[in-house]
Amino acid sequence: MRRYQDAGNDLDKAQEKLRTFFGWSKKSDMPRLYAKAYFETALAEVWNEKFENFVDALRRTVPEAGQ
Repeated sequence: MRRYQDAGNDLDKAQEKLRTFFGWSKKSDMPRLYAKAYFETALAEVWNEKFENFVDALRRTVPEAGQ
């Protein structure tokens, strides 16, 4: 999934290519099942970035104790 999307294919096209490659039916959910790790990693990366930005903003706006 990552390779197809990195090559510029949108999600639907990437799934279509995976179905063809593995011989799955045109309506098979197998591409999403096999790409679960890809989706979880992508979501974790987004979450971590947003969380770090949030913590950084808090650090800049909330004075440290004792100052």
